[in-house]
Amino acid sequence: MSHSSTFNSKLKITIAREVSIIVIILLMIEVIIRSLVNVGWLSVPFGLWNRARYPVILFESEQLNPDVFFVGNSRTRHGVDTNQFNNYYNQKTNQTIKSYNAGIPATSAYITSTFSRAFLIPDYNVDTIVWVLTATDLDGYISEFWNQQWVDFLAVPEVQSRLQSQFNIDDVMKNWWTWRFRHTIKYIMSNLGSPFTYQVNQRKDYGYLSLTEEVIPQTILQDNFYWEYVTSEIDPQILNTIRDFVQVAMNHNMKVIFVIQPTLHHQYQDGEQYIRVEDQIIKEFTSFLDQYDVAIYDERYLSFDEVISFDGFEDSSHLNQNGAPIFSRRLAEIYIQETQSD
Repeated sequence: MSHSSTFNSKLKITIAREVSIIVIILLMIEVIIRSLVNVGWLSVPFGLWNRARYPVILFESEQLNPDVFFVGNSRTRHGVDTNQFNNYYNQKTNQTIKSYNAGIPATSAYITSTFSRAFLIPDYNVDTIVWVLTATDLDGYISEFWNQQWVDFLAVPEVQSRLQSQFNIDDVMKNWWTWRFRHTIKYIMSNLGSPFTYQVNQRKDYGYLSLTEEVIPQTILQDNFYWEYVTSEIDPQILNTIRDFVQVAMNHNMKVIFVIQPTLHHQYQDGEQYIRVEDQIIKEFTSFLDQYDVAIYDERYLSFDEVISFDGFEDSSHLNQNGAPIFSRRLAEIYIQETQSD
């Protein structure tokens, strides 16, 4: 009996040890995969889709010859309904207008600015470029996070041929691989937690603030649980690239308008604090644009006042087919106001 009991005890210990090892290995695999996704190693299909999008924009723009370009990232792509914009403008002015949505999901301010300066501004004689964005798009963490999309952008043959004189593509790729490897290690350390925690952004931040089921209907949360991040400062490099964008557009006699898109950020668990940070960023950005006499419209009130309600949002930062028409009609009003004031 004693021998059997000892054997059973050793067996249980062995099984517990093996199970523990397997669990640890699975957790490590999960941490590594999550880190690889964060840094961009596992997002190749999305990058390939974006690479294909740039030539499509150029082709469609050439066919349409628009009067107005809407630029930005996925918030522009999903939030601007050009048919609604065109029709509303026609109703209010009895004039026709052609607009094109050149928003590309998962692109940073660097790409929006460079793509516009290299292609949209010099190649098309548009009257106005409207850049739709949120305060988050001006944050340094977000711009760093999407560095991979910058490489995807430079990998487009049309882009390489035109920008080779401005950027050493080989050096950019080499720097990107260095950046990717370094941040993979840092994300792994961060996901492992203390004592190896890595601070992604050393500036004062307000962390990840999530929508809550108590505030937002479950239909919004389901399959669209959205995390946001914002710091209390604007990335100076983003201001530099926006300055270049504005100056090139002005040299081509194009009007530039910036529009802050409505979001559900005020419905975060720490929504009041989050909005105060956004207010500071937008105030700083407005002062920056004042130097160049560029208009900026803060349209967050559309969600604050529930002009666009919950059913108008895909998630906390993206409009859907219900919200986009309302916002697009407001964009037409802004465009009319800006053009009539000239």
